[in-house]
Amino acid sequence: MYKFVLVAALGLTPALADMVSFSGVLPQDDAIVHFTYEVQTTGTVSIFTTSFANGGFPPLLAIFDSGGNFVFSADGTTQNDCVQNQADPVLGTCWDSRLSFGSTAGSTYDVFLSQWDNFAPNTVITDPFQEAGQGNFTARLPFGPDDPGGSFLLGLPLGDPGNQRTGDWAVTFEADHALGLQVREVAVPEPSSALLLFGSLFVCGIRRFTKPS
Repeated sequence: MYKFVLVAALGLTPALADMVSFSGVLPQDDAIVHFTYEVQTTGTVSIFTTSFANGGFPPLLAIFDSGGNFVFSADGTTQNDCVQNQADPVLGTCWDSRLSFGSTAGSTYDVFLSQWDNFAPNTVITDPFQEAGQGNFTARLPFGPDDPGGSFLLGLPLGDPGNQRTGDWAVTFEADHALGLQVREVAVPEPSSALLLFGSLFVCGIRRFTKPS
């Protein structure tokens, strides 16, 4: 399925704990962050962001099962409130995302973090995200103010103190009890590199399954 783009893990080994946190910076609006996780014991894993409250973009979370099928996504602008998440001190809004998922021991799940409204495909993991290839989609109508070249904008009037966000993100994986949680942040190659790699794998597959004459 999707494994041809999973070229490397950013860490040498997966983290093994009941709570694992990651942070970083998106380089542009349509960038995504990809994680995989497993549990050694069946149970619930909660995944939540803590970056919007600190000036980052409004985040989306999406999860795919071990077969590469979309399960569901979490949109912090509609699904969460200040009971769960801290508020941005400038806007007074709580748009960090959170989802919980009953995870089966031994299965691998893919989790993606992206900026609203770069939604993950609600089909299979190999389909493109909604804003793929739109590196500054927040800087054009109807998503945000017309500000060519801008990025990480919130759709407020230009000059509004809450309009300009950052690419900073932070996400935490938390198991409800001792599940043996293992999480990797996965390095996703540039689209051109992924296409070249997929093409070479496709050719190898043809050669492998073609009977010799």
